[in-house]
Amino acid sequence: LFPVLLTTCHKPEPAPVYPLHPAIYGLVKPVRLNPDTTRIFLQDYVMNTENIDSVTFSRGINAIKVPEVPGTILLSCGNEALPYYSLMNLWVQGDRYTVLLERSDKMKYTYTYNTLGKTYSKVALAGDFNNWNPVLTPLTQKAGIWQTTLMLEPGIYQYLIVNDDTWMIDRNNTDTVSNNMGGFNSVLKINLPDTLPPPLLRTGKLTEDSLEVLFKNEVTAFYVLWENFQLEKQFVKRTAEGISIAIPHEAYAMEYSNIRVYAENASGKGNDMLIPLSKGKVITNPALLCRTQKETQVLYFLLTDRFYDGDPDNNEPVRDADVAPLANYMGGDLIGVIKKLNEGYFDSLGISAIWLSPLMQNPLKAYNEFPEPHRKFSGYHGYWPVNSTHIDYRLGSEKCLKELVETAHKKKINVILDFVANHVHEDNPIIKENPQWATKLELEDGLNIRKWDEHRLTTWFDRFLPSFDFTKKEVIDTVTAIGLYWLLKYDLDGFRHDATKHIPTEFWRAMTLRLKKEVVVPQNKNVLQIGETFGSRELIGSYVGNGLLDGQFDFNLYFDARAVFAQNNEPFTRLFRSLSQSLKYYGYHNLMGTITGNHDLPRFTSLASGDLRFDENAKEAAWKRKIEITDTVGYTKMAQFMAFNLTIPGIPVIYYGDEIGMAGADDPDNRRMMRFTNLNKHQKKLQETVSRLIHFRRSSMALLYGHFEWVKFDEKTLAFARAYFNEGVLVVFNKDIQAKEITLTLPACLKDKSLSPVFGSRCIQKGNQIEMTVGPCGFELLH
Repeated sequence: LFPVLLTTCHKPEPAPVYPLHPAIYGLVKPVRLNPDTTRIFLQDYVMNTENIDSVTFSRGINAIKVPEVPGTILLSCGNEALPYYSLMNLWVQGDRYTVLLERSDKMKYTYTYNTLGKTYSKVALAGDFNNWNPVLTPLTQKAGIWQTTLMLEPGIYQYLIVNDDTWMIDRNNTDTVSNNMGGFNSVLKINLPDTLPPPLLRTGKLTEDSLEVLFKNEVTAFYVLWENFQLEKQFVKRTAEGISIAIPHEAYAMEYSNIRVYAENASGKGNDMLIPLSKGKVITNPALLCRTQKETQVLYFLLTDRFYDGDPDNNEPVRDADVAPLANYMGGDLIGVIKKLNEGYFDSLGISAIWLSPLMQNPLKAYNEFPEPHRKFSGYHGYWPVNSTHIDYRLGSEKCLKELVETAHKKKINVILDFVANHVHEDNPIIKENPQWATKLELEDGLNIRKWDEHRLTTWFDRFLPSFDFTKKEVIDTVTAIGLYWLLKYDLDGFRHDATKHIPTEFWRAMTLRLKKEVVVPQNKNVLQIGETFGSRELIGSYVGNGLLDGQFDFNLYFDARAVFAQNNEPFTRLFRSLSQSLKYYGYHNLMGTITGNHDLPRFTSLASGDLRFDENAKEAAWKRKIEITDTVGYTKMAQFMAFNLTIPGIPVIYYGDEIGMAGADDPDNRRMMRFTNLNKHQKKLQETVSRLIHFRRSSMALLYGHFEWVKFDEKTLAFARAYFNEGVLVVFNKDIQAKEITLTLPACLKDKSLSPVFGSRCIQKGNQIEMTVGPCGFELLH
């Protein structure tokens, strides 16, 4: 199909002319290499691979074609000898496109476990590094000591020992952390050797036709890309403080384009930079950004049935005495969402995108769930499709959804749909006519139901919800066609993908390719795809990238943030480590969803107020007692959590009702009917604070595209800066239950800037020092 050259490219440099209709659509993310081999699918980058002239690589990267899979290359490398970044150049019809390859940080770590005289027949590890699946990490015994070798990136990992199927903390390790469920996990810390700090990049001066990126700490190599083209040397000049970048002439002919900068030294990579352009000019005013630019989104997730009842005539709860009201239809519908759009609720809050729960027709009767005590539920939530192309009439009609999308777009609000690809209901004609399309329900060791990790790609969610077998091409073709049907028919702006990790990447690759071919390229339209995966950062990240999803929800960061903001005894240092790990893994301009909650988790405000304990069964609490907010500190802590999510990189996601601190335990208590009236003063204050935070984020280029830099972190104080050319924001958190005096030295990106508090805290600026008073469990933004 095309030649693959296995040496560094020595082809004469082409003239610095970049095509205005490039062969690669969208920004290509750096590819994280595995320590052994990495598979490259060229169609992830170039849809028409027959147009590829050749593929070249930096020295040290060995590449071979995979004949049995056309358009596939297998890369191998001596990981330790590589620089942090290497290059893959795709030559397409004479043009060179550059893809950065990131060296893996994984290192061998030998874990040993002393049983302290006790005898076990088998020992295993379960933790963040193996998605809590002990089957994947058995230990072997040598001279009374159990051990195994792990390949891990530097970071903090929670884990437990599994001795003869009994889970327990590691008695040899005194470093533990709360598991958020009343118990503790052991903590494993994998550290890089002490070396110089990694590069820190920030924006500098801006002129009519150039921009400056400044370097802090040593930089041994840097890479500047306009779109997916590495800029020629005449565009980039090294200066005493960093680099000066001339904007290529071709950028002036494009409505939107981007410049990206990456750098490395012996310690590894620095923070990446993303600088948006409009017709060749650096965008400094957020009003000039496109409605569908992914980095600018603030999502609002609503369960349609639980949001607002706009049409009582379509109310039809399941008539079954065994179904509790919390598990039945409550009357919310699409007309209700339209009414709230027209009333300006989303405008007032500042939301840029609405995420609707699944709208496919669900069954007319209720079903008992598999786990004891086998409670009965209706399909009010939308995740049990009996017809994959029809809208559930209890939620609305085709006309309603089209009106909703049109109304939202007129208000510059995007609409994404929750798409259920993993399974259907047993009465769905697709599976009834093709029963062979389902994975096995009966296994040798029992029923394959909710075996989330040990049978991740085949497990059923319940007896009546057969999972698709995506090893069959006809299944992939059918389900991707359904997704395209919804997107095209209703002019949707993207999908939230349910149960992402339970579906192989082959499906997501096929889904993304169809979207590119049938929507993204022909319509020149951004389509956001964000997934849901509970698991390690490595598992979550394996579904994000070129040809796959744009992002997923960062549940690892969420669980650490929830523990820290809700509990007085959890230090900010835990949150510092977690966010640092996420930024290093996903990048500083990632599209990962940062959440304060969702429909599968107990409400944060109830945990933060103490009305729901971390050490109790939140699912049982949902059924056995009425949970409200009795300690108003829960609202204060929710405001603090919101401020964190709305000022860090990523896509903030507001779960309906969190903006007023709704109470609730686990499912279904966390899915109460939304409240719009009779709010108490604490709910009103929280709603106002959240609205101010969202509007501030969306009006700040520093928060949307600025670099991120830590200023201070200890047990009770957390502070960081975001800066973008002449704009800077300082974000400060106080964890103490008392007001606290905080003094900070401003980083270079904020020096010589006169900063004012957004939320009215007492602040005194003396040169490059700030003295402020931050309220109990409080925060402040200085701008």
